[in-house]
Amino acid sequence: MASAVRIIGITVVAAAAGACAALLLAPQSGERTRRQIGRKMERCAQDVRDDLQKRAHDLYCLGTETASDVVRVLVRNNRSPLASVLSH
Repeated sequence: MASAVRIIGITVVAAAAGACAALLLAPQSGERTRRQIGRKMERCAQDVRDDLQKRAHDLYCLGTETASDVVRVLVRNNRSPLASVLSH
């Protein structure tokens, strides 16, 4: 686990160093570069939001389906406090 954290840390530092070098050596103005980076970061953030929203929805659906399956089994085996209510 510690080695994975170390590798991630090194990767982040290397990416930051590369980004700094690119900004220093870029042939266009800093303002234009910052706008480009901002737009790319916004698209990346939107992709992450969309992915998290989809995963949350999938997890919700799976939980609902699992809960329904559990209730169905309990009712079928007369082990649910709701069994007597639902059978009438």
